[in-house]
Amino acid sequence: MIHEIDTIPLDAVRINGGTQSRVELNQVTIAEYAEAIRAAVDLPPVVTFFDGVTFWLADGFHRYNAHRDAGAMEIAAEIRTGTQRDAILFSVGANASHGLRRTNEDKRRAVETLLNDPEWRTWTQARIAETCGVSREFVSRLSSAQEPSCDRSQDTVRVVERNGKTYEQNTANIGKSKSEQGGAETATKPAETRMDDHFGPGAEHDVSAQSGQVSNAAAAGPVQEVGSELVDDFGPSPEEIAAAVRAEAEQLEYIKNLLASDDDPLALALADLKQKGLDISALRSQNAGHQNTINDQIRMIKSLRSKLAKLERTV
Repeated sequence: MIHEIDTIPLDAVRINGGTQSRVELNQVTIAEYAEAIRAAVDLPPVVTFFDGVTFWLADGFHRYNAHRDAGAMEIAAEIRTGTQRDAILFSVGANASHGLRRTNEDKRRAVETLLNDPEWRTWTQARIAETCGVSREFVSRLSSAQEPSCDRSQDTVRVVERNGKTYEQNTANIGKSKSEQGGAETATKPAETRMDDHFGPGAEHDVSAQSGQVSNAAAAGPVQEVGSELVDDFGPSPEEIAAAVRAEAEQLEYIKNLLASDDDPLALALADLKQKGLDISALRSQNAGHQNTINDQIRMIKSLRSKLAKLERTV
């Protein structure tokens, strides 16, 4: 969908409506953006939602504050039709694929924004994870401290793979004792799967052995839970890595197009500086020529004075 892009006054943009999903802004980034704005570099437009009265800022808080610091009165904005809630929902996943990389605290704040909302907390963990641009396991850990919603039960089953076999594992009992589990099974019958062809035709594994592995893994729930937390807290998920790569590619393409533009302010400024450098070099060359002429004239005067002195002594 193509959205309108226009220049709007900074004072018309609302930034205090809960649409900021970051824990805090990076002042170094704001300073760098402000310097670029003073150099007449056009930054990508911010994203706003207009409800007929107010422009709610949903993405671009660093750029917005950089424009203020640079003394700008207006800002380029992508204007979407929507309410304050639309802006909040957009903001929780806005920086997952571009801009300054989010911290784990930023991700936590985005997820908790949905988990603490009466409507959005009823969504499945998978939908919340997709909206916020995080892994489902990350949402699961945070939602464990929340009251369960009516749609949350379906998230207790996940697909796991062990040695080429695929299983549906019930994670509801992970971390509980056998008495708390009530004898409930932790893994269902494995799906009918086969090993990859390169292992040889008909190569399969014993189902009972694999089922036992899954049951043992479920019984050791706390270890799995700690393990998944370490993965999420100390490294991005594959989805976040892919989103970051796409964002870098989009940013490079934007810069490439910006530099290739005939009316790009930065390109024009660089061309002007280059021409001024050539002019200065020419002036220096001319000055060197003039200096050589002056030196020749000085030597000639000294020679004439010497000859005159000799004549005076002979008279």
